[in-house]
Amino acid sequence: MATVDFTVTKYAKSRGAGAAAIRSSEVRLSGQDTITTVQNLEDASGDITLAVGDVLAIHSTAALRISFGSVAATGTTGHYIPATTLVEIEVADSGNVSAIEAS
Repeated sequence: MATVDFTVTKYAKSRGAGAAAIRSSEVRLSGQDTITTVQNLEDASGDITLAVGDVLAIHSTAALRISFGSVAATGTTGHYIPATTLVEIEVADSGNVSAIEAS
């Protein structure tokens, strides 16, 4: 069982730094979820839905695999999130975030 903390923001251009992108200060979503089996990441309102270009910052007490859009993560497929490490990922496929503990 993993406890997951997350925030979702947008990318923003850094003023005076050309095309460089930074995480926006506006938080769209945030929450904590407990992952026991493969499931969609949730906040207090239910499953979260992300758009292309959102930035997911995620921290988990156990190693996870996550997948964006309609493809469900498995214990061996999806983006690997190491335990106790903050990871930021730019979303490339809109929709839900599927999560499961990594095998």
